[in-house]
Amino acid sequence: MLGTTVSATTYYVSQNGNDSNSGTGTSNSMAFRTISKGLNAAVAGDTVFLLGGSAFTLTTPVTFPKSGSSGLPIILTSDSANPATITCTTTRCLSMTDKSFITVSNLKLVGVTPNANSNGIEASSSGNGLTFRELEIQGFYRGVYMWRYGSGTGFSNFLIEGLAAHDCIDAGLMTWADVGGMFRNFVIRDSTFSHNLGDPSLVKNTGSGLVIGQGADGLVERCVAHHNGGRGGGSSGGPVGLWCYDSARIVFQFCESYANKAQRINGNVNGSPMDGDGFDMDLGSQDCIIQYCYSHDNEGAGFLFSDGGATGGYTTRNNTVRYCVSENDGIVHLGAIHFYQRQPLARAYGNTVHTARVALGFCLTSSTVGAMIKNNLFVGSGASNKLVQLSANTDIGTSKFDMNNNLYYQTGGSYQLGQSTSFSGFQATYGVESFGLNVDPLFVGVGSVGVTGIPFEAALASRYALTAASPAINKGASIAGAQRDLAGAAVPQENIFDLGAFEYSAGQTTTPVATTNPATTSTAATTTTTTMPTTTATGTTTTKASTTTTTTKASTTTTTTKASTTTKAPTTCALSSCTAQACQNKTSCQAAKCQWNAATKSCRQP
Repeated sequence: MLGTTVSATTYYVSQNGNDSNSGTGTSNSMAFRTISKGLNAAVAGDTVFLLGGSAFTLTTPVTFPKSGSSGLPIILTSDSANPATITCTTTRCLSMTDKSFITVSNLKLVGVTPNANSNGIEASSSGNGLTFRELEIQGFYRGVYMWRYGSGTGFSNFLIEGLAAHDCIDAGLMTWADVGGMFRNFVIRDSTFSHNLGDPSLVKNTGSGLVIGQGADGLVERCVAHHNGGRGGGSSGGPVGLWCYDSARIVFQFCESYANKAQRINGNVNGSPMDGDGFDMDLGSQDCIIQYCYSHDNEGAGFLFSDGGATGGYTTRNNTVRYCVSENDGIVHLGAIHFYQRQPLARAYGNTVHTARVALGFCLTSSTVGAMIKNNLFVGSGASNKLVQLSANTDIGTSKFDMNNNLYYQTGGSYQLGQSTSFSGFQATYGVESFGLNVDPLFVGVGSVGVTGIPFEAALASRYALTAASPAINKGASIAGAQRDLAGAAVPQENIFDLGAFEYSAGQTTTPVATTNPATTSTAATTTTTTMPTTTATGTTTTKASTTTTTTKASTTTTTTKASTTTKAPTTCALSSCTAQACQNKTSCQAAKCQWNAATKSCRQP
C-alpha cells in the first residue's frame, strides 16, 4: 500500500500585506494583512508566520477556527529573534474553544484595557495537545486563562514553556473549572510570572503568578514567580507566587518564588494580611509535591499547606514539601513552612529554613492527623525568632503527629519553640523531638543568598550545605520514597539520612563556619533576569517536550515527560562563545552566534 504524504504550507502575514494576496511569500505583495486570514487558510500541519518585527493592533479577538491533528498542529508563530507584537484593545487577544493541536509561539501580546474578561490567550471548554511556547504577555487581566464550565473532557496533554507573563491583574496563568480534574497530563516549565498585582475591587484571592485549579497529573518546573500580589482587596484569601488547589498529583520542582506580597482586606495597607506566599497546596490538594524549590523574601509563608477539606473533585491529604530551602519568608505573617487547618498525612522533610528576621520557622494551626515533620533544619539569626508556633488544638505530642529528628538553632537573640524558650522545655511540654537537636548546624556559609535565578542549586549549596563537622550528618530518620537532595545527591549517602536540604558528601572540601553575624540585607524590592537550564540533576527525569503533544504523568516520587530531540529550551550560555556578556542583550547574544529569547530576555543555544 502506498503511503500518503502531507505537504505543509506556511502562510505569511505582514502589517503591510494584503488579504487579497496568496499569503505564500514574505514580500508585501504576497503576504496576508491579517492574522485571521492566515488562520482561516491554514489546515492541520500548516504554519501562520507573522513576519519578524511586525506590529498588529486588534479591535476584535483572533479566534482559531480549526484544530490541527496529532503530529500536525496548526502553528501561529513569528521570528524568535525579533517576534511580532500583537496589541489588543479587545477583551481577548487570542481565543480558542474546543480546539486541539494548536501551537502558539514567539509572540509578544500586549493588553490595553485589562477588564475582567481581558485575557492574552484564552482556551475554553476543551482541548488536547495545546502548546504555548516562548511568549511574552503583559497588560491583561490574566496572561493565559484556560477554563471550562460543567463536566466533560476538559484539557489534556498541554505544554506551556518559555512564557513571561507580567503586569497583569488577576494572574499570569490560571486554570479554572467548576468540576475537578479538567486539566490533565500537562507541563508548565521555564516560565516567569511577575508583577501581577491583583484587583482591589474583588473579595477573593487575586494577584498570583501561577494558579492551577482543577488539575491532575501536572508538572511545573524551572519556573520563577516574583513581585506578585499586594493590591487585592478581598477577605477570602490572598495571592501566591505558585500554587494549586482542588488538584491531584501536581508536582512543583526546581522553582523559585520570592518577594510576593500579601493581600490586605478592603485594600487597606494596615488591614489584616492574606497569603503573599511563595508556594501553596491549598484546599482540595491531594497527593501533591513541592520538591527542590527555593522560596525567599515573601510576605507570607514560604511553603503553605492550606485549608484542609474537600472541594470539587479532591480532598486535602497526603501533600509533601521536601528538600527545599526557605530563606527570610514570613515577613508580615505565617511561617516558613506552615500547616493551616486540617492537613491529614502532610509531610515536610529534608528542608532547610533560615530567617534573619523576626519570623516563624514552622507553624501548625490546627489538628493534623498523620502528619510528619522530620529531618528539617530551622535556623534563626540576628534577632529573636519563634522557630516553632503551635496552636492549642493540634495533635502534636500524640501518635497522630510525628515531629522528630529536626534541628533548631538560634544565634544572636532569643527564640521560642511553641510556648517554651528552651529546647528541653519544648521536648518535655509537647512530647516531641526525642531525637531532635539544638546545636549549630555548621553550614558552609553565612548570611542570606537572596535572588539567584535558575539554576539556584549551586548558590544555595554554597550557603546551606553541611560541613564535615556538622552535627546534622547521619542524624535523620529513614524516609520512604526519598531519592535525592536539592543538589541531586542520592539520599542517604551513608545509610543514614542527614538533616536539611543538602546531604553531606565526603567529597566536599569545606571549612566549618559558625552562623554568627549574618548579613540581613533584604531582596524583597529587587528584580532579576532569569535564565533557564535544559536539564535537571540526577534523580528526577525531565526531558524536552514535543512541539506538538506532551503527555506527562506526575508521580509522588519521580516525574517523566515525553522526550523529543526537536526543541531546545533556553540555557545559561552553554556554548563556549556564549560568554556572560553575550547574555546581556539581543545584539551581543546574536553576535556570539547564539539565539536571543525575547520572552525571557536570555541567550540560548541556536
